[in-house]
Parts: sequence; structure tokens; C-alpha cells
Amino acid sequence: MNNEQLETQDPFEQEFYSRYNEWIQNEKQIYPHEWNRASDIYDAFRCLRMYVYNRIKWKEQGAPDDELVKVWKKGEEEEDIVTNYIQDKLKMTYYRWDQSKYLSDEKHRFRGRPDGVGILKTKDGQELRRIIDIKSVSGNIFGTIRTLDDIINSKHWWHRGYYYQAQSYMGLMEEGPLVDLFSSKQKKDFKLITIPHDEGVYQSILAKCEEINGWVDKYFKIQELKREKEELRKVAMNIPADEEKFGKLDGIEAEDEALTDEINALLPELPDRIEYDTALCGKSCKYKDICKPFEIFRSQGLKLHLTDEVSIEKAKRWEELKSASNEFKIYDTWLNELGKVYDPETQPEAKVLIGSNYVITFKARKRKDSYYYVKEVANLDELNKPQKVSFPSEAGGKSTHVIFDEFELME
Repeated sequence: MNNEQLETQDPFEQEFYSRYNEWIQNEKQIYPHEWNRASDIYDAFRCLRMYVYNRIKWKEQGAPDDELVKVWKKGEEEEDIVTNYIQDKLKMTYYRWDQSKYLSDEKHRFRGRPDGVGILKTKDGQELRRIIDIKSVSGNIFGTIRTLDDIINSKHWWHRGYYYQAQSYMGLMEEGPLVDLFSSKQKKDFKLITIPHDEGVYQSILAKCEEINGWVDKYFKIQELKREKEELRKVAMNIPADEEKFGKLDGIEAEDEALTDEINALLPELPDRIEYDTALCGKSCKYKDICKPFEIFRSQGLKLHLTDEVSIEKAKRWEELKSASNEFKIYDTWLNELGKVYDPETQPEAKVLIGSNYVITFKARKRKDSYYYVKEVANLDELNKPQKVSFPSEAGGKSTHVIFDEFELME
């Protein structure tokens, strides 16, 4: 909900926005995350810590912001539209997957479900069957997707994940290939990217699931041992002083020391943080408040963290100017090269015309025993614009007139 909506005084608008906002908040549900999910595989498990958090800290993940929820709900609506279209208009036999049921691999605690299965019957009676996963994307993204490589090598980490999700669905179903059906949100247009099953990739996904499970099991074991230590501490505090001579406290201390050794042998509790990545660790990470990704910079000498808008805008402007400066140097060098067709020793002044409005004037200068050019660049469009000049009027104020540097004589 934006400020413009909230500030309206019309009762109908206020009621509408109030109900809409309430619906958005109700959609911010956080579901149990006891298994590894195929739909969560992004960028080939590059941040293992995030996947462990998915299993052990899912209750503490930050709620998605309003705009992200709106994107999700729009995607769900688009999926319904696409499903109806391919069934009604294209006459595809399409079996939509029951959203309450999962394909499961109990050994690896891994599960997932594609959007459905589509069957097209050719004129000669042949049935073409494909697993279907519908992806509703913006017009800009739609235009960048042409081949499977565009998905695998996408600059967007969630797009790269489409490939690994597809391998997961095919592996769990034990069939393939799968078709990513991309639908443009701007117009009725589709792109189909067929993804063949790669058993090697699927086995690497299962291996990652085993690694995650190992970290999860270890984490919960450590928490159990810590609880045992806490119980021992409570028991020790309640032992009467006159009973200590019978060795009760000594036995508890020995047991506590053994638990400490067992915990130390299992450490660390979590995988290391990855090197800070703006895309993965920034706004999109559900666990940034728990993980505190900036902590990695402390070991690299971080002492100051500015978060105010003014500082952020200054840093952005610095980056823009730096990029512009580097680009300027490239084109300035190119202009200097144009002057090399002339000899500054024999031609004191030379001109180069680019198009119909840019004039570069090279003027010779002498440095000891050699000559070189300095250049001036003029834009004729700017030179020929009317120039405003002011002079005192009869009333004593200022009157502005327009004159031209150049004018055309008319007969």
C-alpha cells in the first residue's frame, strides 16, 4: 500500500484499500519447511547456509514484503490463465498437479511438484507427452530468453534456478524431458524451452540434499546436548552444600565436561557465510536478519557501516560519475586519434566534421622541438540556438530580447 492510497479521504476508496491491504497481509503465510524443496533450489546451492536455515529457522524467516507478495499472486493468476488457454484454445490435454501432493524422496528428505503434465496428439495419432512448468515473466525478461543457455547463464539467480528445479522434477518423476513454458505478462505470447534430463545433475542435487541433512541433523544434536548441559546446571544448583562431600557435584561436573567435549567435536553449527553477494544476501534473502551477512566484512577490517539515504545516494552518484569518466576517456582518445590525419607542424589549424553538427578544431601547439594539437569540440546545434541578452528598458527595468549568431539573408 503506498502513501497516495492511504491518504485518500473518499470512504469508498479507503474501504477498498483497507480490504486489499488486509488480503495482502493474510497472504504472507510461512509454511513448515521440514524437507528440502525442489522449488527452493537456486543457483546450484551456492549459499549452503541459506538452505540449512530453511530447515532449522523457517519459523524465524522474515515475512515477504508487500510488493513481493503481489508478484507471487500475479504469477498464480497468470498460471491459471495459461492453463485455461492451452486447454481451451490449443486443445492440449493438460493434467494440473494436485497442489496438496508432492513427489517425495524420503532417503534424501527431498520433495517437489511440477505444474503439470501436457499431452499433444499429432495428426497421425502420435502422443507427445511433456512435464510442464509454467513461468510467467515480464516482457523484458521474456525477450531475453531464447535458448536453454539463456536460463543457465542468466544474470538473475532465480532464473538460473529454473534449470535445477526442472532436473529435480524429472528425477522425482523418473521421466523427461520437461518444458519450461514461459508466458509474457504483457501480451499473449509463449516460449517453450525444452530441458532434457541430466542424471548427473540430478545426483549432484541429491548429494547436496544429503549435505544439508547432515548439517541439519548436527545442528539439532548440538541443541539437544546444550539442553542436557542446562539441565545439569539446574541440578547442580539444587544440590545441598552438605551433599557435595559425597561426590554428587564432582559427577555432574564430569558429565558436563563430557557434554562440552561432544559439542566441540560437532562444531561448527552452521556452514560458513559466502562472500557477500548483493543479489543473494541483500533484499531477497529471507534470513538476512538472522545470518547478518555483513559480519563477514568485520574480519576484513569493517569499522564503519553507513545506512542513511544521503550517504547511499552519494555512493551511487560516485559510481555513476566514475563510469561516465571511464567512458569519456575512451571517446576522448578516439577524437584525439582523428587529429593524426593532419600534421601540426605544417597545418596550424585543421577541422573535422562529424555528421552535420559536430565540428572538432585541432590547433597546433609547440613543445620544445615538436608540435602537437589541442582540440576544441563544438556542437553547431548549440551554437546556433537563440541567445538571450538583457539591457535596460526605458522604464528602468530589464527587457529580454533574442538575437542569433547566424541568420539567413532573404531576397
